Amino acid sequence: LNYLARLGWSHGDDEIFSLDQLKTWFTLEHCSKSAAQFDFEKLKWLNNHYLRQKSGAELALRIQERVREEGFSLDKGPALAEVCELEEGFSLDKGPALAEVCELLKDRANTLNELAEEVTMFYVEPVASSTQLEEKMQPIGDICRALSSLISSLPAEWTAAALSAQIKLVLAETGLKMPQLAMPLRLILMGRTDTPSIDKVMAVLGRACVERRIQSALDAFR
Repeated sequence: LNYLARLGWSHGDDEIFSLDQLKTWFTLEHCSKSAAQFDFEKLKWLNNHYLRQKSGAELALRIQERVREEGFSLDKGPALAEVCELEEGFSLDKGPALAEVCELLKDRANTLNELAEEVTMFYVEPVASSTQLEEKMQPIGDICRALSSLISSLPAEWTAAALSAQIKLVLAETGLKMPQLAMPLRLILMGRTDTPSIDKVMAVLGRACVERRIQSALDAFR
């Protein structure tokens, strides 16, 4: 509604406004005589704005609706219905709370369908190519030592802030730069390099999952 209202009508430079504001501001005098241009990119930008205003809990309920729609599937991975156990209230058999995942990922999505695609990375075991992982693990000895140090000193307070501080300590000890450790961590934990901030990802995944996946990667490189 916000976007459609701006097609052929304006209120100064205001792009974002509520329905009540539209009712107050609208006048025929501000309607344009020229043809309006429908801009899908601008529509996505505006939709992203409204997605970010929703809480993770609200978005989780909306994702639930989409998963239950017949034939809904994801382009980037398995159907969410196949990796999540659908029960009353949409409970997940394994993995973090869907509301927490939606809260973390909502800035990255322009639509609810895009958000549904993104959340699957938290509910499937990561599968990173060995070639890609080896490439990001260079120098392999230093990276393995850094991962070993990190897993042995994970903070008791399981928050993004505490995890970020611990990662920085490990970097200071090893002399590595953040990308040298963050990229392998993303691949190990999520199977991909395009993720939100690694400390936030770790906070949402949970201690047990983080420890298990890092240890599995270390075992593979011994």
